[in-house]
Amino acid sequence: MPLRLDVPAAIVLFKPEADILRRLLVALDTNGRRIFLYLNGGVEPEVKTQISRLSNANVIYNPENVGLGTGLNILAATAVAEGFSHLQFFDQDSTPTPELPAELMARFVKADAEGMRLAIIGPLLTTPAGENFCENRYSWRNREVGTADFAPTSGSIISLAAWRQVGPFRDDYFIGGIDVEWCFRAWHHGFATLISTSTPMVHRWGTDVARSRRWLPQIARQSETRNYFYIRNAVDTLRLGFIPIGWRLRFGARLLAQICFLVLSRPRTASQRRTVRRAIHDGWSGKLGPLPTNVAAGQ
Repeated sequence: MPLRLDVPAAIVLFKPEADILRRLLVALDTNGRRIFLYLNGGVEPEVKTQISRLSNANVIYNPENVGLGTGLNILAATAVAEGFSHLQFFDQDSTPTPELPAELMARFVKADAEGMRLAIIGPLLTTPAGENFCENRYSWRNREVGTADFAPTSGSIISLAAWRQVGPFRDDYFIGGIDVEWCFRAWHHGFATLISTSTPMVHRWGTDVARSRRWLPQIARQSETRNYFYIRNAVDTLRLGFIPIGWRLRFGARLLAQICFLVLSRPRTASQRRTVRRAIHDGWSGKLGPLPTNVAAGQ
């Protein structure tokens, strides 16, 4: 696939906050840039109005929430069908600058010219000033070069040729850990994952809390449903043979510590305890897909 420098944006939407989404779309809707949107479930009238004002958008509607992985794959396939060589994904609550796409693509081209077989390049995610979101933690392979075990989806530019060779995103993960698994699979196929440390992007990871509670880990901020997907998919990832053993040991210990903190840090309901047990069981036995009917609903 020939290299194209006009990289479109792709966003999977699920109950987005209108004001934050507006800032994202304003930053991206410049110079007739192509924007692919996958609407995962219904959206509010204000959001529909925002989308209708985009200058060059391809909007795909799905009345039901089919998960992030499915949305990412549909957007990637749509971009391939339109002849694009690369695609930049964004979460609905990220706040890029208008210059970010060109800056990242220039770094991608430079890495390609230097002989790096690159699957994906991401910005350095930062928390918004004055807000108390968790900081993103990177698992560096070479901090000086910028290679990491995985790049978070939001803001990242993916090579669509690599996407076709590595394979689609795991739609059976539904949500949570999809970028981690795919990037490790890309490394396994001989591709690299790069973080452009000189290119920051404001990103809201998880849930904001009061300043006095900003020390809380992400697992203690999330809903019961999000914790189910996080724990289940993390356990499944630890079972995969192409994941390096050192990372499995480190992350497995961290996951165990997170679960212990979640269970012991405050009184938990019987429903929450069942959800943790169910997530571990389903992840270890490979029972994936959408939220089971007997696990608390709501993301």
